[in-house]
Amino acid sequence: MLINIKLKNAEDLVGYISDETAEWVDILDPVSFGLDPHNGVFVKSWTLFSILDIVRIDKKDISFMSKANDEAESYYNQYMDKLNSKSNSLQSESYDSDLESIFTAMIESRKSIKH
Repeated sequence: MLINIKLKNAEDLVGYISDETAEWVDILDPVSFGLDPHNGVFVKSWTLFSILDIVRIDKKDISFMSKANDEAESYYNQYMDKLNSKSNSLQSESYDSDLESIFTAMIESRKSIKH
């Protein structure tokens, strides 16, 4: 079952529970969602630059967990399909990864506070 986790820092994660205790939860293939005013919803992997595909989150950092809704599941599946098809085409992989990194950096810089 695909789950949605709302972290206390207001970030939304979607992924699959791999393991869970009273203190923490392991999420398989976690992604976060963002909203760009010009391009709409975007998805980014929490493990994009890691060899691991599981993230452990302390339950004290979680506001709530629930089953992901149909919209979140649709975005998640589209993103994972795209990610899997990218790994099958080695020629364009580094180019696509660079574009994704640039796009993510641009979105993050819009959200940061300028001094």
